[in-house]
Amino acid sequence: FIIAGEFQQQIKDNLLKGNKAKTAAEIMEETMKHAGVSILITSLTDFVAFGIGSTTVLPALQAFCLYAAFGVFFVFALNITFFAACVVIDHKRATSNRPDCCCCCCKLKTPHPMFPELIVGANSNDGDDRTDTDNNEGNPTKLSYCGCCHKIPSELSRKMFKRIGEAMANFWVKLAIVLVALGMLIFSI
Repeated sequence: FIIAGEFQQQIKDNLLKGNKAKTAAEIMEETMKHAGVSILITSLTDFVAFGIGSTTVLPALQAFCLYAAFGVFFVFALNITFFAACVVIDHKRATSNRPDCCCCCCKLKTPHPMFPELIVGANSNDGDDRTDTDNNEGNPTKLSYCGCCHKIPSELSRKMFKRIGEAMANFWVKLAIVLVALGMLIFSI
């Protein structure tokens, strides 16, 4: 999440500065200059701590510390190589106006900006004043930011998550969730 968040921040900073000529690779380079340092320090300290822990005489703890040390190392290596490349590929997908799902076979009709609040004249309430007029009634509806569900109005998703949140706040729903979790725990034991 640090790499993805910093990558989006770099894109936003470039858009605010007016630097639209930077490639995704150059943006990732700037991202790794900022986020890579914190990831390196965290991973290095974890690796060293587990490495020191592996010098213990307890065999189970020694095995755990060795496993954790090399696990941290390989996660770090995959984050700076594979995940960074996936973020760049996803950025290229988003900038070519491809949806999240089925990105190889279809293209969105309506522009799908990554930061709609930076669009000139955007509504300050929800960050987007684009509408979809392709519906049968001819009435424009607000677009959401999900690439797969770009035809679903954002009001519908807000209402859906509001109802889910209200249901989760109900005592009986909480009790049912706890009982199901306890039942699964007892069944698994």
